Amino acid sequence: MPKFRMAVLTLLIAALLSGGLPANALAPLSRTQSLTTQTLEILQLAQYMPASTTLFGAVRIDDEHLQILDTLIERVVRRFPNVNVPERPLRSTLEQTLRIGGFDWAQDIRPWLGKHAAIGIGSLESMILGSRMGGSSPEFVIAVEITDRAKAEAFVDRVLAIAREPQFEKRTQGAFTLYVGNQFVSGDLLLGDSVLLIATKGSLNAALGRGDKLSDSKTFGATLNKLPAPSYNVLAYFDLSSIMSMLRSELGRFGGNMPPIQLALLSAVGPIAIGGTILEDRTFSLDTVQYLYPEGLASAGYTYPYSKPVNPAFVSYFPAGTSALIHQSDFKGLVDMVISLSRLSEAAQNSAFDARWERSKEEFKTLTGLDLEADVLSWMTGDYGFFLSYNPDAPNPLISMSLNEPFSLDAFGGGLVIEATDPTKAKNVAEKLGAAIIANSEGKVPNLEVRQEAVAGVPSTVLSVKDERLSSPFEIVIGANDKVFVIATRAAAEAIFSGAPGLDTTDAYKDATGFFLNAPTQIWYLSPSGFDLIGLLISVGLVRQAGPMTFSTPVIASVGSTPAPTATPDPDAAEKRRLEMIRSFEEGLKVIKGITSLFAHAAITGYYNEDGSTVGRSSITLTQPQ
Repeated sequence: MPKFRMAVLTLLIAALLSGGLPANALAPLSRTQSLTTQTLEILQLAQYMPASTTLFGAVRIDDEHLQILDTLIERVVRRFPNVNVPERPLRSTLEQTLRIGGFDWAQDIRPWLGKHAAIGIGSLESMILGSRMGGSSPEFVIAVEITDRAKAEAFVDRVLAIAREPQFEKRTQGAFTLYVGNQFVSGDLLLGDSVLLIATKGSLNAALGRGDKLSDSKTFGATLNKLPAPSYNVLAYFDLSSIMSMLRSELGRFGGNMPPIQLALLSAVGPIAIGGTILEDRTFSLDTVQYLYPEGLASAGYTYPYSKPVNPAFVSYFPAGTSALIHQSDFKGLVDMVISLSRLSEAAQNSAFDARWERSKEEFKTLTGLDLEADVLSWMTGDYGFFLSYNPDAPNPLISMSLNEPFSLDAFGGGLVIEATDPTKAKNVAEKLGAAIIANSEGKVPNLEVRQEAVAGVPSTVLSVKDERLSSPFEIVIGANDKVFVIATRAAAEAIFSGAPGLDTTDAYKDATGFFLNAPTQIWYLSPSGFDLIGLLISVGLVRQAGPMTFSTPVIASVGSTPAPTATPDPDAAEKRRLEMIRSFEEGLKVIKGITSLFAHAAITGYYNEDGSTVGRSSITLTQPQ
């Protein structure tokens, strides 16, 4: 087993690294913050990585961090029925893993282990190109902070002594102890006063002062400094530039014919940085920075549309019962971007996109009497949003649907709200669009009634779907007032037009804004009822898996074991079966609700910078511990 000792030590370090993978990020005060001492401590390990490092990852491995993760994991996992969770699950798993190799965490490792660990993987381009010549192993460096060199050295000596024959020669190299692997071992070890390194041969040059370091790279530093939070528990960096460069070369070799925008993307894509931590002991959040250089896109004739930040006050137009929301600004800019990308993507195939676009505009004008650009898109430059709502307290239509009984869709709602930057044009669009629908649907669409009426005092077009399976009509409203243009379900439109309390008045949304990026250009938000909706969808999937008309009582534990019921002429038996189905379905929903109720809200926010960097944050927050 010539590589056994190297593998054992690498496995131990990997186990330490895995202890921080679920961690995530903090909310920023501004877009110009500098990384704090805590994050800079993590980045200190980059000085041991070669400048050619393509992938860098670092994580906190101190007891405090592990304890926070253990507490959160316990809270989440214990909501699942029939799942036994040990105390301190991460710590227990780590200790068990080490015990297999004959090591004790508290005695053999913790006394010398520092706060951070990192891994750097060398040029992937070299690895891929080198594979053509028979060599495909990536260069890497694993760095672990240590606090006691003597104890760390004793541990390394003990690990390396496991093999019967010595595979490493121990030397003194300046201020380091160097373990040089023989021809059967692919790497070396380096031990200093504050760091333990495991690396492939030749990758230790930066640590020994023989080559450029990743920490000195301007691209590396500039990308990480774009991360918006002051500190992180987990950091990662991936330089995609070299990979894109290789792909361009490969396309050149094979004479690939790609659309201009796709070729431009290969020149535009830059590095990615990711940072994560846990905030207030209940919010998992992940920040990302992705570069897409404008000059690269400009080579294809594409200019990225930098939208302005959303207006926080616009959230008041989304109903308080909103479950899921996408809030952005400049709907016209979104359409222009799609048109531009479509035009550039089809250029290589000589598609007549412009001709088709002009024809579409003419057809729209014939149908509605509206000029799509001048009358419709021209004023859609303010905020807009798509929203969904689900009321978990309303009668559940899925039960009635499964029983082939009339059902209501009142539990669901949603729509589109666009800021009316030109109220006259917005009202004109609502009026003519409604008139066109009436003219082209009357007598042609079964079960559809279209009429014009005032909804909460606003002249509107109402599309009403009536069906024998619906216990009440399902209605969509199209209308506009001096503030907004709306296409939404009836209840949602009434709430918007009447000025009912909006999403911004809810406790969950107020709490979520504390974790948003500063001045975002887009917000994706999920409320507590949004998690209820996810739970409902999961229940539907479980029921479908169980088979038609079947509701297995332990919904989470085992679904699908009960065969579909056969028809019976006994009305009492049929009613009993009906009630049992309702009960089992509701029990299943209750189990899932117990899990989804753990989450207070979730959000994705982001913004663009003029240098081509996109900054994003994904967060999910647990409810306050009871």
